[in-house]
Amino acid sequence: MAPQRRFVRMHRSTLVNLSFADELYPWFGGKMILRLKDPKKTEITVARDRLKDLKERLGL
Repeated sequence: MAPQRRFVRMHRSTLVNLSFADELYPWFGGKMILRLKDPKKTEITVARDRLKDLKERLGL
């Protein structure tokens, strides 16, 4: 994957490397949570306006 396609913006101040994405699941109010593969299983809320791009890049 090209370096510029490896990262996705979750919010204005949050970028995520897709190679660390583990699980995507629904949350309240149409939002979704992205769980990472780190030891702490970090969870990041995905902004609704960023969700379409994230799903396309993950092939969902």
